[in-house]
Amino acid sequence: MVSSESGWVAYTYNPSMAAAVIFVILFAVITLLHTFHLIRTRTWFFIPLVIGGYFELIGYIGRAITSPLCSEHLYGARPDSENGPRRKIGTRAGIMVTGSSSSTSTGQNVIIGGLFVQIIFFGFFLISALVFQMRMRADAAAKSIANQFPWRKHMWALHASSILVLIRSVVRVVEYIQGTYGYIMSHEAFIYVFDGLLMFVLMVIFVVVHPSEVNYLLGRGRAVVRMGGLKVENGVMCYGLTESG
Repeated sequence: MVSSESGWVAYTYNPSMAAAVIFVILFAVITLLHTFHLIRTRTWFFIPLVIGGYFELIGYIGRAITSPLCSEHLYGARPDSENGPRRKIGTRAGIMVTGSSSSTSTGQNVIIGGLFVQIIFFGFFLISALVFQMRMRADAAAKSIANQFPWRKHMWALHASSILVLIRSVVRVVEYIQGTYGYIMSHEAFIYVFDGLLMFVLMVIFVVVHPSEVNYLLGRGRAVVRMGGLKVENGVMCYGLTESG
């Protein structure tokens, strides 16, 4: 267990340095690749995802630093020393409170409420996207026009990523309802399976099916990501359209 001087518990287990380092490498590679694609294709609306990738990277660096093996060398103390770490930044959003238990409870309620709102809005968004896709298939005129553009794969990428975020949010709600000493927070595997892994897969999906195609067809970029994220090509070579459409 890792705790602070005030008694606030950062982890109810000793974080694994090996697992943290693996995810540091994974998020470093995928986020840098997204950064290159973002700049090269001018897909500026993807900036939030790239920022999220860097926060994940920072978070897992923090977990690696606060692991017992690293803590003993950095802080010259035992794993549960007074220099105990803080909770992972970015992916484990929280309110660090050292005051009364009522303040802590209020912070947890705010987080749970926010997660419920996120689930509701993502649910509506996913339903709206599915309805849109079904109507496109049912309308012959719209279908004939849509067949000229690679919209289906982008819709499926959107559906898949939305489901991953929903799963993550549901697990996070259960986590905060159970509390600091609940089963989920007490087992490190959950953060890697239902947080790190889900978000890494989401970022991989958007490398393989990159929205730069949509960005180019809207006349907002000059290049598109091809070959499952391994190559960036001039949009004119791919679609024969100029930047103005």
